[in-house]
Amino acid sequence: MAVVGSGGEEARLFRAAPREHRAVRVAREYLDAHAADEVSLLDLAAVGGLSVYHLARAFSAAVGLPPHAYQTQRRVLMAKSLLATGAPPAQVGARCGFADQAHLTRRFKALVGTTPGRYARQLRSRPR
Repeated sequence: MAVVGSGGEEARLFRAAPREHRAVRVAREYLDAHAADEVSLLDLAAVGGLSVYHLARAFSAAVGLPPHAYQTQRRVLMAKSLLATGAPPAQVGARCGFADQAHLTRRFKALVGTTPGRYARQLRSRPR
């Protein structure tokens, strides 16, 4: 299963699948490229060429997460990168596709274990 690490490293976002279904690969690449955008399951199914239900099951089986959870992890990783550059959390939330700063904070804390502001402060206080 996928986990976002608490440091600056990017954790593996999906299970290694020896023969990932082409539609799943295409859908994952689409989500990677459009992480900050609103992407519906219907959009992903069209990109992958499968029915909504088949894509959802195949994606979850191959990646270990449903498509929306995968996209949320991509958004949090994007947020971590932006916070590391010194961007304020309010701007980071909007740039990463979260509805507002509170949405970013809830998702970020659930996956990283700390709030975006605290994460940014910890990065700034690290010796270089």
